[in-house]
Amino acid sequence: MSKIVNKDGQPIESEKQTMSRLIDEEAAHDKLFEDLDAAVSKAAEHLSVPHVLHVGLDYFVGLAYGVADDSKHADLIIDNTIQRAKNEYKPS
Repeated sequence: MSKIVNKDGQPIESEKQTMSRLIDEEAAHDKLFEDLDAAVSKAAEHLSVPHVLHVGLDYFVGLAYGVADDSKHADLIIDNTIQRAKNEYKPS
């Protein structure tokens, strides 16, 4: 562990520690995406795809409001995520 500390007295990660943490986070991100994809596929066996999308969006919007510090922060998370996704996935 690094003996160099930040302004709060917390140890600063080494480059190796940072890379390891980022690799772990990326693996967790990929696993979450795979699990969500599997859950959506399973749900679509019994529900229409628009229904599945509605439930998923409703769930995650509710989650954002439930875990954010306040409504303004939740609005930012929701709005920025939707805008990024539209820019990434919307056909030209």
